[in-house]
Amino acid sequence: MTASVSFPANDPEGGPVLKDLWIGQSNGASGSCCYTGSTTSVQLNNAGVYRFSTTAIDQELNFSTRPSAVVKVGGASGEPPIASATLDRSSGAVPLTVNIDMSASSDPDGTVQSYYMSCGDGGFTFGSQSPFGSCRYDTPGVYWLMLQAQDNSGNVDLVSAYVVATPVPGGPDTENPTVSITSPISGAHVSGNVSITANATDNVGVTQVDFFLDSGTTPIGSVTSSPYRITWDSGTTSPGSHSLSAKAKDAAGNTGTSTAVPITVDATTLPQISITSPANGTTVQRKSIVSITASVTPGSYAVSRVDFLVNSGLACSDATSPYSCNWSVPTKANPKTYQLQANAYDTKGNMVPSTIVTVSVGR
Repeated sequence: MTASVSFPANDPEGGPVLKDLWIGQSNGASGSCCYTGSTTSVQLNNAGVYRFSTTAIDQELNFSTRPSAVVKVGGASGEPPIASATLDRSSGAVPLTVNIDMSASSDPDGTVQSYYMSCGDGGFTFGSQSPFGSCRYDTPGVYWLMLQAQDNSGNVDLVSAYVVATPVPGGPDTENPTVSITSPISGAHVSGNVSITANATDNVGVTQVDFFLDSGTTPIGSVTSSPYRITWDSGTTSPGSHSLSAKAKDAAGNTGTSTAVPITVDATTLPQISITSPANGTTVQRKSIVSITASVTPGSYAVSRVDFLVNSGLACSDATSPYSCNWSVPTKANPKTYQLQANAYDTKGNMVPSTIVTVSVGR
């Protein structure tokens, strides 16, 4: 079937007028821009419910109302949805974020179930059940948005919108951000997990800060908002002299690099642990509760837990300092002596055992 479409339009100011044409159908849609004539023809090859809609745009990007018509082919029944979209802004300086509200979309004989939002710059939201979305533009230009609503029968309708992203006032942003590492300080000795902090500023705004080790090109960490801080595992590199640097980037793609900060990575140290109670050689009583306590000095990494063992079997674990375990001495103690040991684990999975403490069981 061939459908003839007539969509005359004129601008009261006498300027040129362009028209877009949207065709929504079951499980699909298409849109075209920019027609200058008043008529066109469209081939409809499949049975289904089609909604034709059009909008005229003048050279100032003013929009006309949006007339539409429904065409049913091959005995198809039902009504397509009616898409509606509101933008919180249609222009602004980059970086520009436009919030989209399609909650006013409706369906005459069903419900709207999903929304599709094409931002015009490659950004796309596919099949969201939420009528709310956003598009971000970092490059100046005019962008054509395609916004689609789909109902529970698979029928769709589309609306269009234009967004004008303008350069930063005063011309293109060519000013580089400035960035410096504030921690660790120059010459610091570090080990384990190290907090690296940077201070970054820009005349428009910093969008990302990357952190680097030595002359590496792959960041050891990145952040997109202040405070610009990462945690770096120094155990992943060799002990010795190294340097840290940071690179800041703004929305225009300008970058600034910090001065390298020299540091020394110390060799990884393990935790130290000893049982402080009971003392070696202590006599304990049957059926009593014995408190086993341990003293732990962390190494390069924080202590994650302490396991308490009695004759090599796990009695209990403690993840909080001070580390202790209540051991129930058996009623019928056999053997007559028990070996107590505590194992300290750090957050890297390293384990260090204590010296064994032997206790005897009295009557």
